[in-house]
Amino acid sequence: MMNGPGRSKPSDEEDAISLWLRDSLSQAQSALASAGSMGWSESQILELKQEVDFFAALVEGSPNPPRPPDHVLEHVRSMLKISEERAQEARVMTGLDPRQMAVRDAFLDGLQRVRRTIDQLDDGLP
Repeated sequence: MMNGPGRSKPSDEEDAISLWLRDSLSQAQSALASAGSMGWSESQILELKQEVDFFAALVEGSPNPPRPPDHVLEHVRSMLKISEERAQEARVMTGLDPRQMAVRDAFLDGLQRVRRTIDQLDDGLP
């Protein structure tokens, strides 16, 4: 991910994509909690609420997450591009033990889930 190799490694239960989504949700929730005291406008707070709802739906695996603001979709697309490049490398890895294969497969599954969601939102554009 963007935070580099020093970042904590995903557990067997959570793949890298899920961790990134949870981090994004946590950051958006934190910003939303302090938005009022920071003097944000009502429209800015509403937009941030849309971001929180979007990432919450992705974390929960909702098949129909609400559409977030366009800048959020652009960020998710850029993260997907980076992750998809990593996925290409992961697909050709050999000599993995069963646990490593499970982590790799969870990463690839999570990546596909987010890709399908973004594609659905893009297809829904007028």
